[in-house]
Amino acid sequence: MPSIINDEVLISKVEMLWRKNFTHSRMLRALNEFEGYPNLSGRQLKKLQHRNGFLRASRSNAQKEIAQEAAREEVEKQLKIGQSTRYGKVMAWTNVRCFSKVFISRDTITKVTSEIDPEGVLYCRAEKL
Repeated sequence: MPSIINDEVLISKVEMLWRKNFTHSRMLRALNEFEGYPNLSGRQLKKLQHRNGFLRASRSNAQKEIAQEAAREEVEKQLKIGQSTRYGKVMAWTNVRCFSKVFISRDTITKVTSEIDPEGVLYCRAEKL
């Protein structure tokens, strides 16, 4: 039987919950009660998250720059294909987070979007008024 830390099914479930922006405690509860991992401890989950890069926040300036660059690439890609024009702000945040391996905060996505497409942001704001 493989170690719980190397369990590919568990890793994919943790990644799915991470992409949905679950906190550590919510993730642990979901895995314990609903996903069939009743013996998974908080410590094991933290180790698994750290080992696979499923971190919730960028702590250092270098990590923040990596997240900002990843956000910039994804926002530009979404704008080029026209995906972001069909959805609101919340869907844009969700789309960018789904395609990135780095945690990107909503503030970072909003800031990058304003830098790349200031006219589009102003247009959306004017539409809501």
